[in-house]
Amino acid sequence: MLRIVGVILLLVLGNIARAQTAGVDSLVRLAKTAREDTAAMAYNAVGQAILYSDPLASIPYLERALQLAQKYNDYKQQCVSHSFLGTANRHLGNYNEALAHFNLQLSVSINNNVYSEIPWAYINLGNMMVYMKNYSLSTRYLMDALDIAERINDQNAIPYIYVNLGRAALLSRNYDSALVWHTKALEIRSQHPEQAVNIAVSYRDIGNVYFARGWHNETKHYYRLSQSIIDTLPDTDIPATINVNLAQIYLKENKIDSALHCATLGMRCASRFKNKSYIRDACTIMGDIYSSIRNFRMAEKYYGLQIQYNDSIRTADISRKIFDIQTMNEQYIQEYEISQDREARANQRAIAVALMLTVVLGVCLAVMLYLRSENVRNINAELDYQNTQLKDSIAYAQKIQQAVVPNITKVGQVFSDRFMLFLPCEDVSGDFYWHHDTPRFELFAVADSGAQGVPGGCMSMLGTAILHEIAERVQYPSTILQMFRQRLVQVLTGRRDHDFVVDPLGMDISLIMMDKQDHCLYFSGLQTPMIYVRDGQVRLFQENCGSESPLNKVFVSDALKLQPGDRIYLMTPGYCVQKGGPDGQPFSRHRLYSLLADIHTKPMDEQSKIIESEYSAWVSGHKRLEDVTIAGFVYKGGGQDD
Repeated sequence: MLRIVGVILLLVLGNIARAQTAGVDSLVRLAKTAREDTAAMAYNAVGQAILYSDPLASIPYLERALQLAQKYNDYKQQCVSHSFLGTANRHLGNYNEALAHFNLQLSVSINNNVYSEIPWAYINLGNMMVYMKNYSLSTRYLMDALDIAERINDQNAIPYIYVNLGRAALLSRNYDSALVWHTKALEIRSQHPEQAVNIAVSYRDIGNVYFARGWHNETKHYYRLSQSIIDTLPDTDIPATINVNLAQIYLKENKIDSALHCATLGMRCASRFKNKSYIRDACTIMGDIYSSIRNFRMAEKYYGLQIQYNDSIRTADISRKIFDIQTMNEQYIQEYEISQDREARANQRAIAVALMLTVVLGVCLAVMLYLRSENVRNINAELDYQNTQLKDSIAYAQKIQQAVVPNITKVGQVFSDRFMLFLPCEDVSGDFYWHHDTPRFELFAVADSGAQGVPGGCMSMLGTAILHEIAERVQYPSTILQMFRQRLVQVLTGRRDHDFVVDPLGMDISLIMMDKQDHCLYFSGLQTPMIYVRDGQVRLFQENCGSESPLNKVFVSDALKLQPGDRIYLMTPGYCVQKGGPDGQPFSRHRLYSLLADIHTKPMDEQSKIIESEYSAWVSGHKRLEDVTIAGFVYKGGGQDD
């Protein structure tokens, strides 16, 4: 029975894309045939119609509406366009663009006395802060909206502001305030029984507060009040949220049949209204239900569907959940491989400890010999001897480091060509690169430990050991980097728990994971973005990944469906920060991107020689500042194109 329900829902979701275009074509024709000075409203209507089902497709229509509104000084439609463009970018995870449009909506409405739009601009900014989890600033914006709406007596905006204040309070877990705001909204809406759908929404919102609080009896009571009104109304999407939340309650109560029934109703409603966020939530609870009864095949399907209806910010968490499900099915097959990997990692850690002990013992011996020397001749002799020992130790450490780093020819078998440019500033490098392979996933990273010479070598070996340790348990890039940072800070923290023996802020790392089956690349970085070249264009992945403090950065994994001929480049910052040239200026990322654009069609070994030659010419006559590591790959194809 459960399997039949799952198949039916998958067929329903498959028809969403075909049904979506039916009502939009007429709006597009109307916009194209309208007079240019009145077409802005029509194009805004087209964008609004597909805003929630396909936000990316709505943007060109909304941008056209904005152009026409600006051309004919239609300030009202300018505000509407900025509002919808901000909402579309918010759903796509482009929060900076969304904030820019909402601020422009506010500016246009204030500067041109479009009073009716001012409260809605503040509402949009308040909602944006909710998405960014800045609930105090969200409340400030919404209170500004309430003040203006009351002054201009905008009775449509006031209850909506109450609803959003309740939402901000709910998400900040201030449940008492959330109930107050939603109750105020219900009081106003109850005065207008002709707008029954709004009353039903308020009952649902109050039920949501009790749901978040864990008070299930109260939740069911308010959901029943909402449902009793909905049953008298035309079709609405309100039951989607209600049934999904009820499914979660029944799942916690281990009432699987009731949970599956409610989840099915929620999925049908969300699919009928093509609401991506509701479909995503319904897919989540369906996956959780099937996972709870150990039907991992169906759980994996629904988690996979969840990715299709999700934004890029949450995709990493869902993919991780899918990976966990797959791991449960493959656990017995991988036990032998895990045991072999564990033994290899133990050897790597032993080598790292031996390297650090060798260096520390060498330094201690040098100090002891210096203190014991009683005259200049003996001191010089001992120092000469110790210098020789240190050089031998460093040379040996260099051999150990060279043995630990992976053979680049064995990395990235899905790539047809590759190169590794590794230019240490001293004998032992603070840069390192790392490789981990499983039957399905392959991980590769380049990193800058933040130090050079022997300290850099110690840090690089420590970083390698930590990565191997983490990779035994997880393989998703953002999770690996999160655990890597935590482990690194833990290791480098002094005895007083607030002093760093070594500052971890200097560490930089870029990590990719290749899915060999789907031919999809996942990337997460600490400070330096990934570069890829497609169709002759140099593009950046996570371009602003270095804008946050390394200790506070929230890691995300962005996915890239590879196409044949794609060039992928990972690097440490040493190449770009090197000072040189006629003015002693840094080489800069911009100059490197231009160089890659010029040479990307050449074979990889020739690219490596050109990059090294350019570096040598630039640094000529100047002191080398940093270790340099650049890896390049050419994707040979095998998966589907974007």
